[in-house]
Amino acid sequence: MSDRLRKQIEVERAELSALIETHRDLIDKCRVEDPTPVELSALAAILHSFYGGIENVLKRIALEADGSMPTGESWHRRLLEQMARSEGERVPVISVALQEDLEAFLRFRHFFRHGYVLRLKWSPMKDLVLACETMLHRFFDEIDRFMEQRA
Repeated sequence: MSDRLRKQIEVERAELSALIETHRDLIDKCRVEDPTPVELSALAAILHSFYGGIENVLKRIALEADGSMPTGESWHRRLLEQMARSEGERVPVISVALQEDLEAFLRFRHFFRHGYVLRLKWSPMKDLVLACETMLHRFFDEIDRFMEQRA
């Protein structure tokens, strides 16, 4: 892997970590009580940004390691699928289990981008919000393993 890719991934890691840390109080509050409508909107934006950062890492790896990434209407889902399987000599970037878990964040991202914040409901968001930090660690553990194999 190129130094450029490594630096880009580190920037995304720092941004995603800062996203979680900046909103830690709100996320922790939601462990014990439901968010207000304004907090729910903020949490939706956090989830959207969170998945966007994850996807940025995967796009960069796809372009460097595979030379391409999916196009067309469902490219977001197909990118996850591409990263969870071998391509040529490249081993999978992420596990199928992580791919499946990230698909829930992708579905929320789609809903958020194409809906109104007034339609947000806490119950379908709760598990995603509370899993963000764990998911971030899992994601970068797998990315780090992949990068070590490519060194």
